[in-house]
Amino acid sequence: MKKVLITGASSYVGTHVRQHLEKYPDRYNVDSISVRDDKWRTEDFSIYDSIYHCAGLAHSDVGNVSDEVKAKYYAVNTYLTTDLAKKAKAEGVKQFITVVMAFYHERDTEYEKLKNEMRTFSTERCLQFLNYAVLEYTDNCYFSKRILDLVRKDRLINTVVRENNGLPDRGVNVHNWAELRWVQNHYKSPDYRTVTNLLDRRYAI
Repeated sequence: MKKVLITGASSYVGTHVRQHLEKYPDRYNVDSISVRDDKWRTEDFSIYDSIYHCAGLAHSDVGNVSDEVKAKYYAVNTYLTTDLAKKAKAEGVKQFITVVMAFYHERDTEYEKLKNEMRTFSTERCLQFLNYAVLEYTDNCYFSKRILDLVRKDRLINTVVRENNGLPDRGVNVHNWAELRWVQNHYKSPDYRTVTNLLDRRYAI
C-alpha cells in the first residue's frame, strides 16, 4: 500500500484527488495538509511514498494586476512549489506530483476541440502532449541531475523550451505582423510525439 500526502487540503483539486484515491483503500493511505502557513515545514515527509501538490492560486491574469498581487501569485505558485519539492527530495519521497492548473473561457472553441481530440488519445500520447505543453509554457526546475543533463543535451527539448505560443526564441524577434507571418511560414514546431517525454516512468526521480 502506498502512503500519499496531498497539499491543499480544502482546495477544489485537492479534495477531488483525495476522493478519487480513497476509492482504492487497499492501494492508498491518504493524508492531506494545508500549506497556507509554514506549519508544513515541520511535517515529516519521509513517511510518504508520493506527494500530490494541489495547492495554488488561480483566477487571475498576472499580466493585469499590481506588482503586490503578482508577487503573491509567484510566492504561492512558484516558490512554494519549489520549497515543497526540495523538502520532499531531501526526505526521500519517491514521487512528487505538482498539479498544473489551466483555465479556459466557456466559449473557447479551440479548447473544446482539443478536449475532444485528447479523449481519443492513449495514455502515452496524452503524456507526450502534456510533456510538450509543460516544456513550452512553464518555467522548468529539475531536481534530478540525470534529467538536467538530458535537457541540456537534447536538441528538440532545447527547441521547445525556447518557444512561446509556437514562435521560436520566445518570440522576441517578432516585432510586427509582417515578421510574425514570415516566422509562421518558415518555422515549424517539433511534433510533440518526437520530443523526449520527461513524464515517462523512466525519468521518475
